[in-house]
Amino acid sequence: MKSVAALQLLLFVTYPQTTQSFTSGGLSNNRHSKSIKMGGWSETWNDILSGGSKRWKVDDVEAKQKALTHITDATSSDTPLRILCPLAGDDPFVHYAWSQGHDVTAIDIVPEALKEMRCQFGENNQEDWSSAPDSGGIVWKHKSGRATLYEGDMLMKRSELQNSFDVVYDKDSFGALNLDMRRAYCQRLS
Repeated sequence: MKSVAALQLLLFVTYPQTTQSFTSGGLSNNRHSKSIKMGGWSETWNDILSGGSKRWKVDDVEAKQKALTHITDATSSDTPLRILCPLAGDDPFVHYAWSQGHDVTAIDIVPEALKEMRCQFGENNQEDWSSAPDSGGIVWKHKSGRATLYEGDMLMKRSELQNSFDVVYDKDSFGALNLDMRRAYCQRLS
């Protein structure tokens, strides 16, 4: 086991924060929801992907390079890291970290966002990825064996992911989650 495996580094890279949170019906006024539902997220991503407001998205590759540099400097590891990217959307960080030799696992509930992410990995999108049903959605695996995308609820317990990561990269989940969901989110990550 890697020496950094014991280090659970939760890195919050601060980007412009969203001002609204989403759950099952889009904008949420329900402060009692304990799971992430797709509803409003799918419409939000369709708007983003068709040229609407980018909201929280940061596509600047230089920002992703800086984030990965902070992570690798903090871990002092000479070996590739196993990085979890929860609520990833189509964040280019996932592909960038993978392209630098790291193993990445991303989780998002919106199929459209993960489809966009898979496209970042090259033109052979259909051939490079395989999918299998999971109790909470679909698991996509890249042919390299170093990229896995979970299409499903981040708050769902997945025993196969427990104690599997050196680092958690969280771009701005608190900007998206309702206040009442944040504790459950942090507990799932710990």
